Formats: sequence, structure tokens, C-alpha cells
Amino acid sequence: MGEDPRTFFPEPWEMTTGEAVPSGAERRALAICGRCPVLAWCLERDLNDSSTPSKILGVRAGLRQGDRRALYLRVFGRRPRNGAAE
Repeated sequence: MGEDPRTFFPEPWEMTTGEAVPSGAERRALAICGRCPVLAWCLERDLNDSSTPSKILGVRAGLRQGDRRALYLRVFGRRPRNGAAE
């Protein structure tokens, strides 16, 4: 959509979690996501392509990093690291 990809990866000190009000940088990215026609696809891809919650970064699919990490844990729990069997 012609947006600078860095918009979706605010600096670490600009990232908020939980009930905190999103930072200005996050609000800008969330506003762009809110206009995107592929939100569900984007979220599904992000969660499925991430091997651990720590691999989930920035704003994507209309959700902040912390929100997607929490969702990942609710959906998948903790996946084994490096493909090791549990």
C-alpha cells in the first residue's frame, strides 16, 4: 500500500503492552492496518510463521506486538524450540 515498512516496527521504547494506551508510533501503524483488506490473512500468517512469541515483532494485522504474543500463547501454548519433540 505504499507505506514505509519501518512504520510497523516502532522503536522498542515506543512499544506498549497490556492495557496501556498505544504509543503515537503504534497508533500510526494501527490506523494503516485498520484500512487493510487482508487483516485476517496477515494475522494467521504472522502467528503460523512465528516459531516462538519472541519472533513476533511490531504492529501487524491491526494488533500490537504484545497483543499478538499473548494471542500466540493462547492459540499454541509454548512450541518446542528448534523443532525438538516435547
